Amino acid sequence: MIKIEGGLSDLLKDDELLTGTIRDVLEMNIRDIWGNDSNRIKLVQEYLNGLKVITSNVYKNHSTILGTLRSWITNNFTSKEDLFEKLEIIDNCLTRYYSLLPSIYYREQYPQLGSSYKYDDIKSILKEPNHIFYRFLVAAGITEQE
Repeated sequence: MIKIEGGLSDLLKDDELLTGTIRDVLEMNIRDIWGNDSNRIKLVQEYLNGLKVITSNVYKNHSTILGTLRSWITNNFTSKEDLFEKLEIIDNCLTRYYSLLPSIYYREQYPQLGSSYKYDDIKSILKEPNHIFYRFLVAAGITEQE
């Protein structure tokens, strides 16, 4: 669970379309929409619980989860198109808000460049094409002779 607060949380709280649509979905009868399978109902409740705390937690994988909820709607449910539309509104709103968050990539498997290298170390690095220093040399256009 990823907690949020401040500006993004306030934006989500103030979006009446988003909060109203979520409220509408949460007020619907789960069994009428998604059937009586206990395993599925358990997952649906878990997914919907994520919507309940949308203003204080990031709804991770929201597009996938909402797509799954759409695909699980039973054919017997009479307001299927209306619910499809509501889930689409939620998905679009969250996508728009989450796009405001910075993307951060953590790449532990890649070593950092050293601040200095000994000549003998460079000679051995030149034999390792996956070494970060070797890749730096290639990217900079520096030949082995240089």
